[in-house]
Amino acid sequence: MRNKPDLTAPNGGNTTVSLGGPNVDGDLFPNFFGTSAAAPHAAGIAALLQNAKQKFYGSTFTPAQIRSVLTTTSLDMGVAGADLASGSGLVQAFAALSTLAAPTPNLDSLSVPAGVTPGNTPFTVTVNGSFFNLQTVVIF
Repeated sequence: MRNKPDLTAPNGGNTTVSLGGPNVDGDLFPNFFGTSAAAPHAAGIAALLQNAKQKFYGSTFTPAQIRSVLTTTSLDMGVAGADLASGSGLVQAFAALSTLAAPTPNLDSLSVPAGVTPGNTPFTVTVNGSFFNLQTVVIF
């Protein structure tokens, strides 16, 4: 038995070419299904990974390394773990790229509880933003 697929990619996107597929979302555009629809999504993520590795590290991934990054960062679907319906899961571009790029945390705002006047009384400040992780340190 051949354990395929390795992973799953988006399928059923809109197209301007009627290929006979159903219009599942009811808009003006027919949907495009199948391997021919999904493969370009996975290939595009692989190309982004390769480009980022070259730009930031001056080297490239081997095909096996690309496969490893895509499968280990995919979103598990259906039965837990790899399976014959979806492989390791749905490819995730952001998760895959995050394995070699660490975006700088971005602070959007600070929230101080209503009625609190800063001074000698302790209070909790909520830090709002994106790309925070467990190693992020906020210094006031």
